[in-house]
Amino acid sequence: MAALNKHNTENGTLNKPPMFTLEDYDTWKVRMEGFIRNQDFKLWKSVLEGPFIPTVPAAGAGGASVPKDQALYSDEDYKRMEVDSKALWLIQMAIPNSIIHAFKKCKSAQELWNSLQQMYEGSEDVKENKKDMLKKKFKNFCQQNNEKMTSQYLRYVQLFDELVAAGVKMENQDVIRKFLRSLPHAWNIYSMAIRRTENLRNLKLSERFGILSAYQMEIDAQEPKSSHVTSGSAALYAPINNPS
Repeated sequence: MAALNKHNTENGTLNKPPMFTLEDYDTWKVRMEGFIRNQDFKLWKSVLEGPFIPTVPAAGAGGASVPKDQALYSDEDYKRMEVDSKALWLIQMAIPNSIIHAFKKCKSAQELWNSLQQMYEGSEDVKENKKDMLKKKFKNFCQQNNEKMTSQYLRYVQLFDELVAAGVKMENQDVIRKFLRSLPHAWNIYSMAIRRTENLRNLKLSERFGILSAYQMEIDAQEPKSSHVTSGSAALYAPINNPS
């Protein structure tokens, strides 16, 4: 039950926003955007474009609009202003008490959202350093000791998502090719055949993993259950100790 509550707190529910976490701002940002859009797309529009401010034409011909006196607000004005008020409240509800005081001066959803981005995504130098770190992590990606293929695949997808979020552009075939090359040696014959015969430019990574999984199931069905010999594709789900 405690684990379930922790999951709901971090990921959010249909009516409860995901809780902001200092350690994983990028993931929270994606989930929070989805939560706000699911509540009402007008709320997300307010985050992006800023709050509605009632105005009236300025005196004189061709005069620019000026803010309307609050005493003249119509019911429609209040209704449109409530959109940003709700968007702001949703974001505030996702921020823990330990840091909410740093953003108490933010008066609109857009201001609060941008302030969070500025603080936790960092300056341009910080962003570039993060890109370099993620690129290096991508270059060195490989299967970890005693890791199942499904776990390796999920780590790879998360790394790819982080690269995209950081603004790193990657060709689809390079993403798939890197994953195939990161597989254990037992998979070399399969990954080499895939790289030579498949159009990697038009193939999704999830589709490729599905094909590898199908290979695994087919071979598992053919092998005797009592066999102690590990086939090449048995590495898909069986832990493998890579040589150090």
